[in-house]
Amino acid sequence: MSKVMIEVKVPAATMQNDLAIPYEKPLFESVELLKALYKENGLFVLDETTIFCAASDKAMLDLSHTPEELRLRNGDILILF
Repeated sequence: MSKVMIEVKVPAATMQNDLAIPYEKPLFESVELLKALYKENGLFVLDETTIFCAASDKAMLDLSHTPEELRLRNGDILILF
């Protein structure tokens, strides 16, 4: 299974993390990893109101799509609001 390495920034919690996510699986599956990571530190809670954007063009990402469909590449930056 191939993966893509992305950087996830959370301005509200002044956090950023690198995350390797499966290239062929819907993005919402990787969100579960983020929920666990951020819940652990208590600084940011991901829920149904969380917005994922690509830092390059500020476009909102549809979590039902795969990174491949969204054309995410290694080194891309996602921002959570």
